[in-house]
Amino acid sequence: MWKKISQQWDDDLAAEFDRKVHSLAGSAATFKMTEIGEIASALEAAFKPLLNECDDDARQAKTEQLLYKLKQLIESSAN
Repeated sequence: MWKKISQQWDDDLAAEFDRKVHSLAGSAATFKMTEIGEIASALEAAFKPLLNECDDDARQAKTEQLLYKLKQLIESSAN
């Protein structure tokens, strides 16, 4: 989803992405993955205001930083 959003902003896809991140933030605690839940919550908090942002470059840069952190945590949890 993020790959598509980063190539071309789409309001509907961005809203779906926001819902999925919200679900990840909530369900991470169920699986005792609190760090992932915290990063997903931070991603959600940072991403939600971007839904109304007009500057696509700003949206991409801010969200990319948090997605990178989330990816690192997921990879480290898998090891």
